Amino acid sequence: MQPNVFYTEKLNPAKVMSDRRHDWLIGHTALTTFIYAVVDALAVIASAFLAGYITNESFNISLGTRAAILIAVLVTWIVFNAARMYVSWRGRSYVDQVRAVIISWLSVSFILSMMAYLVWPEILSDRSWVLAWATFGLLMIVTIRVLTMATLRAYRQKGHNHKRIVIVGGGNWGQHVISRINTAEWLGLDIVGVIDEDAETAANTDGVVHRGGLSKLLDVVTEHNVDEVWICLPIGSRRTACSDQIGDVMRMLNTSTVTQRLLPEIEEMRILDRPVTEIVGLPVVNLTSSPIQGAPRFGKAIFDRLLAAIIILLISPILIAIAIAIKLDSRGPILFHQKRHGSDGKPFTMFKFRTMRTHAEQPGEVTQACRNDDRVTRIGNFLRRNSLDELPQFFNVILGDMSVVGPRPHAIEHNEFYKTQIDSYMQRHRVKPGITGWAQINGFRGATESIEKMRQRVNHDLYYIERWSFWLDIKIILRTIVHGFRHDNAY
Repeated sequence: MQPNVFYTEKLNPAKVMSDRRHDWLIGHTALTTFIYAVVDALAVIASAFLAGYITNESFNISLGTRAAILIAVLVTWIVFNAARMYVSWRGRSYVDQVRAVIISWLSVSFILSMMAYLVWPEILSDRSWVLAWATFGLLMIVTIRVLTMATLRAYRQKGHNHKRIVIVGGGNWGQHVISRINTAEWLGLDIVGVIDEDAETAANTDGVVHRGGLSKLLDVVTEHNVDEVWICLPIGSRRTACSDQIGDVMRMLNTSTVTQRLLPEIEEMRILDRPVTEIVGLPVVNLTSSPIQGAPRFGKAIFDRLLAAIIILLISPILIAIAIAIKLDSRGPILFHQKRHGSDGKPFTMFKFRTMRTHAEQPGEVTQACRNDDRVTRIGNFLRRNSLDELPQFFNVILGDMSVVGPRPHAIEHNEFYKTQIDSYMQRHRVKPGITGWAQINGFRGATESIEKMRQRVNHDLYYIERWSFWLDIKIILRTIVHGFRHDNAY
C-alpha cells in the first residue's frame, strides 16, 4: 500500500483513493468554476449565432446584435451565480441539474425580454431569432452540463477527484448513510473510517474500518488527510446524549480546518440557521460554511489580483523610497519573510518590510512587538505606526497566497498556541488571509496582550467569513483607506 493511500475493507479497485498530488481537480474548485462560466458564455454566444443563421440567411451581426449577446452573457452569469449553478454539484442528480438549468435559463430569458421591451424594443423585431436563440441556448447549456456531470462521474469512478471522509456515528442512521455512499461509486467519496464509542455497533457499518471513539477523531482527521467529517448522530429532545456528542465533535474540530457536515435523520432539521444541501438524497447541513465558495471565490480572486496590481503600480515609488530608507537606517535585508497559515491551513511565506534589527528568536517562539520595543528601528517605528510595513503583501495577493480583505495571518507559533485556547480559532483559515479585515477596522489590530482580545479578533474574523459579500469587502477597503492606516495599537 502506498503512503497516504487508504482502503475500506469492501472497496473495489475503481474506488481506491488516488494519490491526490497527481489529481489536477483536487483543490481547484475556482478553476472548474471558471471553466463552467466560460462554457456557459460560449453556449450563449454560439446559440445566438446558430439561431440567427437558421432563421435568417442574411443574419446581420450588427453592433446592436453584439451588444445584445454581450448583455445576455452578463445576465446569464449573474442569474446562474445567484441560482448556485457555479458551486459543486457533487452528489446531486442529473434531474436536479437539468431542472436548475431550465429554471435559471428561463429567468435569464425573462429578464432579457423585459430589458429589451423597456429599453431596446427593436431587438425583439426578429421574434423567430429570439425564440430560436432561447431554445438553442437551453439545449446547449443542458447538454454541456449533463456531459460535464457524466465526465466527472466517470473520472471519479476511475479513482480520481475523490474526497476522504470520516463518519461519526455507527448506528442505524450512520449505517444507512454509509450504504448510500458505497452504492454511489460516481460520488467520489472514500470513507476512511467510522468513529463510534461502541465498537460492536461500528462493526456493522458495511465493512468500513472502525477507528475508535470520539477521542480518536482529531488524530484520524490529521493522519488520514481527511477532507470532511460527516456527523450522523441522531438528534432530538429525547436524545440529549447524542446532541451533546455533536457539540463535542464541533469543539474537538475547532483546531482543524476540515469541513464539518451534519446529516440529520429528520427533515425538520432544515429549520437550522445553516445552509442545507442534498447529497445522494440525504439532507446535509453545512456546519462550517462561507459564501466565499465557487463563483464568488473565483470573482474575489480576480478582484484581488487586479486591485493588487493597480496598487503596486501606483505605490511603486513609495516602495522604492521605503526600501532605500531601510537600507540606510540599519543593516540587514529589506524584506522580512515569515511562514504563516493560509487558506485551509496551508503554510505560505508572507512578505513585510523589515522593521526590526536582525535578531535570533528561540526555536518555536515568536515574540510580538511591544510598545517602546528596542528591537524596532527608527524607520521601522514609522512604518509600523502607519502600516506601511504591510505593503509588500500586495505581492502575496498577486501570488494567490492572500486576499486584499480577509482575516489577518498570524505566526504559525501563535496559531499553535491559540487554537487550543479559543473555540473555532482555526476556522478563520477556511479562507485566504487578508492585508486588512473586519477585525482590523473595528480596532482589533496590532499586539494582542490577552486571550480575550484575541477571542474578539477571532469572533470578528468568523463574522466576516460567514457574512462575506463584495460590498462588505468594498466597505472594509474604504474604511481602511479613511481610518485604518494609523492606529495607536500598532507598534
